[in-house]
Amino acid sequence: MALSRRWLIVLMPLAFLGIMLAYAWHQDPHFYLGSEALYHRAQEAEKQGDLDLALKLATKSWKRNPDFYDCGTYLGWLYLKRSQPQPALEILRQVWEQDPKATAALKVLAQALNQTEQRPEALELLGSYLKENPKDLDVLLFAAQMAGQREEEKALSLDYYQQ
Repeated sequence: MALSRRWLIVLMPLAFLGIMLAYAWHQDPHFYLGSEALYHRAQEAEKQGDLDLALKLATKSWKRNPDFYDCGTYLGWLYLKRSQPQPALEILRQVWEQDPKATAALKVLAQALNQTEQRPEALELLGSYLKENPKDLDVLLFAAQMAGQREEEKALSLDYYQQ
């Protein structure tokens, strides 16, 4: 009798733990992954063409760690890829406000503004960044390409290319 009680005492906590883990896994199959691991899985899913899964994983990663700016930029880019610029704008503005050196976020934010018919704001944002960082060739090239898309902004585009 005492031996069966000992087994019961050992098995009950293990069974309880198993039930709790099964419940957690049922609620979120990625509950055990950290923000960076979710971000990398999202990138893998996007490379395999599963944009819905990539968006889901990147959103989880961003919610778990909103200070992970690479993920915020990537999530914004995924929203743009799905032609949803409004959620991208919200995330990218947050990233840009918190980290003004995140030039990838700046470029994707400018693309999102351009897609939402806020082109002057996008060019102004790029211009203000380039006034402070005139030697950032990557952003200069991006700004020149964006300005060169319309005939009335060709002069601005040439100015960026000359810098």
